[in-house]
Amino acid sequence: MSASDATLIPAYKPSSFTERGVAVPFTTPQLAGARIRHADRTGTEFVVPNPSGGRGVYILHWGAVRQLCRPTVHDTLLHQRISRLPVMDPSGVRLTALKLAAEGMAGREAIAAAAAALAVDQNDLTLANFLMLIMLMEQTEPAGLRLSADTDRTPELDRRARRIVAQVAASIGRTAAQANTDLEALSALFVPVGLDAEMPAARLPRLTARLEAVARGLVKWSQAWAANPTEISKQVHRAEWILDGWERFCLLWETADHVSVQRAAMSEMAQLVPMLPKDATDWGDERRELEQLEPALRAAPLNTNWRGGGASHGLIARNERLQALIT
Repeated sequence: MSASDATLIPAYKPSSFTERGVAVPFTTPQLAGARIRHADRTGTEFVVPNPSGGRGVYILHWGAVRQLCRPTVHDTLLHQRISRLPVMDPSGVRLTALKLAAEGMAGREAIAAAAAALAVDQNDLTLANFLMLIMLMEQTEPAGLRLSADTDRTPELDRRARRIVAQVAASIGRTAAQANTDLEALSALFVPVGLDAEMPAARLPRLTARLEAVARGLVKWSQAWAANPTEISKQVHRAEWILDGWERFCLLWETADHVSVQRAAMSEMAQLVPMLPKDATDWGDERRELEQLEPALRAAPLNTNWRGGGASHGLIARNERLQALIT
């Protein structure tokens, strides 16, 4: 299937999370919101939202994705590594993406963030393994140990832990090494959700809290909008009104590439400083007299040189160039 003859699925309702695919932090704009899942024939499939913004998705293999857009080097490498995962799940994809970002493939700013996230994951795993061990000890020989990230790990605690692990392992037909491996596997499983202990919130509870905060913010915003949409619109548009005219002011200086041109540009810039109207003084707590906010305007006679503000074909051409730079 190519990108040109791909069939849009307008009502896509996957029957399972595996069929829905895993969210991937692609950097290619056309792949925003795309998910990836396992495919028997091609190894991977991409579930790409309708590029038009309408309903539905396209199901594409990697070759069709490359016809749809030009994936970044980051996305190409990320796809290669994800396709080699033994299990394509959120945890595996997240870890793969973090490791790739830590290598610098997602930009300089992402390097430090990815390295910090990987370090937090390792610390959380070590803490979860330690707390799991304390839980096992308390279930076997209760001693009132505190299940906390602040609990000290002493040599005596380690000796007691080794004895209890060996004892429990023998009772279930496992070796001490196998029991320790089982504890490490359980610890890794519980790292994202956390344990019932005094420890910092785990990653998924933190994400849940963020979603709840966003939901509260959206509800508050929608209620405010419904209560007074006119006032909300007025407040949002204030910034646009205040900054109206300043872009040309900036462009005059940015395009002045010589000292003499800069000196002349300053004269014209003084005339471009927008005056604030009376109602602007009611927008903030601080009140100022309008005379203090007015720019120093001056009149210039016609047909003087361009430094004095007179018209010329050169200025017209320059103004056309400035118009082309306005975004």
